[in-house]
Amino acid sequence: KQDRRGLLGRYYAFQSNPIEELADPNKLALESRTPGLTRIDQQVAFPTKAAFSDLPFDLANFFVVWEGFLVVPADGDFWLFLGADLGGRVVLDGETVLLNDMFSDYIEVSTVLTLSAGLHPLRIEYAEGKNGSVVSGLCACNFMHVPQGKAQPVSVPPEMLLLPETLWSSAAPIIESVSPKEAEIGAEVIIRGHNFTSEGLDSKS
Repeated sequence: KQDRRGLLGRYYAFQSNPIEELADPNKLALESRTPGLTRIDQQVAFPTKAAFSDLPFDLANFFVVWEGFLVVPADGDFWLFLGADLGGRVVLDGETVLLNDMFSDYIEVSTVLTLSAGLHPLRIEYAEGKNGSVVSGLCACNFMHVPQGKAQPVSVPPEMLLLPETLWSSAAPIIESVSPKEAEIGAEVIIRGHNFTSEGLDSKS
């Protein structure tokens, strides 16, 4: 069975602060740019710059868009948080519900929403760029919630995040093992599983 937990993340490298570049009508819009990396992230939980260390480009200036659904298990009030350094926003059901536009060091913003049970379209944007701060080399992005009966926010778990519908498939590749579990960029990695259909791969390659 396909594991549909998580969000689809698109990572874009920039030459300078992405906020300034995207605001410049003479520069390419985000939709016209090619991501430097596209992957599935189980959570948006990047508390330090080290958490982004596997990105294949310089971390001084970049922009991320995560898309999918927020899975709400039951009707109720939900306390959501976005923590970001440099900035970011959360769009839920087509509306901006969290906005960190201070473009400063790490800041958390929060809101309480009354949500119905089911799937809610979710988009999270995150920007990291040089801003003149003495700690401008830092970066972080965390999408969190306060669980029922708790007082402190924790990362929204994979069970509450669902991939975009375009990625749903009954014949999706199923990964059984990866060896080695960690490797340098460019190193050989063996992936075993089922439903691999690309040329040169079989059901156990």
